[in-house]
Amino acid sequence: MWHYVKICYILPYFVKVFRQRWYMIARNIYNGALRIYALDRIQGLKQTERTFVMPTDFSPEEYFWNCFGVIRRDDTPPETIDLKVYGTQKEYFRTLPLHHSQQEIENEGGEEYTVFRYWLSPTYDFVQEILSHGYEVEVLSPGHLRDRIREIAEIILSR
Repeated sequence: MWHYVKICYILPYFVKVFRQRWYMIARNIYNGALRIYALDRIQGLKQTERTFVMPTDFSPEEYFWNCFGVIRRDDTPPETIDLKVYGTQKEYFRTLPLHHSQQEIENEGGEEYTVFRYWLSPTYDFVQEILSHGYEVEVLSPGHLRDRIREIAEIILSR
C-alpha cells in the first residue's frame, strides 16, 4: 500500500485545543503562511537544527480573537451575527457562551426564546456549531449565513 508523504518545514508558534483535539499553528517556511495542523493527523515530526525568533508582535489570542474554533480565514471577515435560541438551549448558551463577544440582546418573556449577538467570522466551525443545535437555533442575521444554513438543511432533507 502506498502512502502519501509530504515533508513540510514549519516554524511552530503555538498549540490550541478545540473540541478535545490539539492543533499546532505554525508558519510554513515555503509560502510564509500560518497554517493549522491537527496533531492527531501528523504521522511524524523531526526537530531540525534550525532556530527562529518568534515575532514579538504576534499574539495567539489576537490571531483567533474573531474566530470560533480553529479555522481562521482572511477572506471571511468578522461581522455581527444574531442567533435566536429557543427552549432550554438558551440556558446552555448563557452558561457556556459560544464566543467571548456573546451578548444577550433580547429575551421573550424569559421562556420562549433569547437572541444572542456575536462579533465573529462565520467560518465552517461556526456553521457546524449552529447546525449541532438543530431546530432550537435560528440565524436572524446576516442573510448570507441564514441562507447557508438553509442550503445545508435542504441537503439534509434531500438525503
